[in-house]
Amino acid sequence: MKGPVPSLLLAAASGAVAALLTWNLLQKSQRKKRHGQEKPVQFGEIDVQRINVREADSTLRLVISNRGRLPGAYNRGREYAHLREQAGLLFFNDEGTENGGLIFGGQRGADGQGKHGLHLSFDRYEQDQTIFLSSGELFTGDGVRQYRTLNIVDRPEWPIKELVEVTQGKQGEELEQAVKGFFQNHEEAQPRLLLGKKADQTVGLRLFDPQGRPRLVLQVDPQGTPVLQFLDEAGRTVKQLP
Repeated sequence: MKGPVPSLLLAAASGAVAALLTWNLLQKSQRKKRHGQEKPVQFGEIDVQRINVREADSTLRLVISNRGRLPGAYNRGREYAHLREQAGLLFFNDEGTENGGLIFGGQRGADGQGKHGLHLSFDRYEQDQTIFLSSGELFTGDGVRQYRTLNIVDRPEWPIKELVEVTQGKQGEELEQAVKGFFQNHEEAQPRLLLGKKADQTVGLRLFDPQGRPRLVLQVDPQGTPVLQFLDEAGRTVKQLP
């Protein structure tokens, strides 16, 4: 039979072959991905505002971002509004919950006022930072005050998501009242150790009891005078050297 039929058959056959080849290439690509054989893309340099690192199932594990695009607080993959004024890196656990990060920023205005600093922190599971390292300067009319500290904090058992949900959308006095009401029946975090140079320019070590009360202080004041103090539960000095 003459006419368009042979051409149609040829076109159909060509389409089938093309589809088969495409399917085969996709299958090979998927197998390479499953076995970690996907060839990485290489760049000499990239210029971005934010990078998200995710697991194969899309769980967020790391964010590298400028100040404007740094995300809010994440808990189990859900983002909550949380003001951040620095650029940095945020770490997330296998469940997509924030568990630490490195933030940094700083500027000094025309009036000489401002601040500069870096902050590296590690969170307790479903809670806030338990170990953090801070370094910075405060620019004031009285000059520059430096601080360089390592802190250890005991965090309570309740998940921080509870506090985040209570305070969402609140500001000013309403926010203060919400936080105050929350901690009327929730245990608060307590400092346990502070090592370094504080903004008051003293350098030393402070140890706190489980209730967050300072009990031992070893420090050198801004004038260079050393002191070792043992404190009671009320904060009174019970022994001092020298």
